This record gives sequence, structure tokens and C-alpha cells, in this order.
Amino acid sequence: MLLMRKTIGQFLKLKEPERVEMRRRRKFRRKQFWSAGVMDIITVDQHDKWKRFGLYLHAGLDPFPGRVLWTKIWWTNRDPRLVCSYYLNACRKDGGMS
Repeated sequence: MLLMRKTIGQFLKLKEPERVEMRRRRKFRRKQFWSAGVMDIITVDQHDKWKRFGLYLHAGLDPFPGRVLWTKIWWTNRDPRLVCSYYLNACRKDGGMS
């Protein structure tokens, strides 16, 4: 583990020295994004941390107001219709879609 971390550190010093220096000085720049308003950008995330139990966590967030639109636990994360249904239910609950 230590050897792998050292190798990655050497690679980053060669490839991106300015970013390594920024991290060393703790001077990161925050990224900004533009959103027209509520429900304009929706981020969807899926976690498989409970995979050994046969459960997957799905979350939908609206970063503009900082709201959680849905948090669902289901037995699969390979069905796009399922995630689409979560999105459409959130849109119905808010009375519109982006």
C-alpha cells in the first residue's frame, strides 16, 4: 500500500506539479457552476456499498437549493427505467421538470 501511494505521488509530481504544489499549500480553487434555477441541474448518484447484502443506494440531488430529491434503496442498479422513474416522480412531486 505504501509503495503504491509513493508511486502515485511521484507520477503526479511529474504530470501535474502545479496541482501538487497547490495541494501542499492547501490553496485549492472552488469550482463554480451556473444554474438557471431549481430543477435545472440534477445529479444522480448510485452506491454499491451494501452490494454484499444485495442492496444498492440511489440518490438524486438538486445542487442549486441543496435539496435531496430522492434517496431509495433497491436490489439492483442496472435498470435505467428505475432511475428514470425516480426522476419522473421527483418532477411530479415538484410540479414540473427542467
